[in-house]
Amino acid sequence: MAKLGLGTVHFGMDYGIANTLGQTTPEEVLTILESARSSHIQTLDTAPCYGGSEAVLGDALAQLGSHDFRIVTKTPQFGSARISRAEAEEVERTFERSLANLRQSSVDALLVHDANNLLVPGGEFVFEAMGRLKQEARVGKRGVSVYEPAQLEALLARYDIDLIQLPLSILDQRFIESGLLSVLKQKGIEIHARSVFLQGLLLMPESTIPAPLSAVAETRHRLDSFVNETGLSLVQAALCFVNQQPEVDIVLMGVRTSNEFKKNAADFASIAGLEFDFSPFSIHDEALVNPSKWEL
Repeated sequence: MAKLGLGTVHFGMDYGIANTLGQTTPEEVLTILESARSSHIQTLDTAPCYGGSEAVLGDALAQLGSHDFRIVTKTPQFGSARISRAEAEEVERTFERSLANLRQSSVDALLVHDANNLLVPGGEFVFEAMGRLKQEARVGKRGVSVYEPAQLEALLARYDIDLIQLPLSILDQRFIESGLLSVLKQKGIEIHARSVFLQGLLLMPESTIPAPLSAVAETRHRLDSFVNETGLSLVQAALCFVNQQPEVDIVLMGVRTSNEFKKNAADFASIAGLEFDFSPFSIHDEALVNPSKWEL
């Protein structure tokens, strides 16, 4: 199950519009990691802005002992429209804190958390700071987390990127329809897919979908009919859609409890080799599929 990765945002904060359970307890985090290790999951995705996620993860990994997890973390987010060389040094300072919290000497990848930080004047200083960490062998790969195809196109024109993390779900197929998944694979860039449940929106009962996102309901109704016909659950359908994209290297899945992890991991195993046409369920209104634009 090496293609499945574990998102850890729930380890450090209450996250997601469908989350009714709150933050995961440290005891539950350890149980989840034990199950993940047993399931041969290798990738853990975290970030310094995920509350206490890195520290909770570091404590749990220390208790776990030996492991083969690949850890991916992220840079701080810069809010300014221009980044100076001195400001970009915060990348290295934050990274030192991340390593201390994670109790690691290096990580597999460091991603720019806000892709726009590389596109504003001075963005190259951020990338250069990451390059120094890579030269020191404390970072394996330099990458970027993106929200929109236009961001990715601009980044590819300016930077030599090792890894891209992007949103991909049954409802949000923008990176497939733009042809960018194929472009990334042709360039040999590793692809991590996140938001496979669209922050829980994909799995919410239609009656509980927030009013500003109510336009999703019609597509969800058709999707519900589809999964009933195929015998899949919504979770299985969501995982099947992303898993059947050959360009995707890692499918990131966030969980809140060990029982949720075990169920979702079993669902992921159950859809191996299955393929369906999910293109009719693609939503083209970015205000609905891009959580950064939600006004809830």
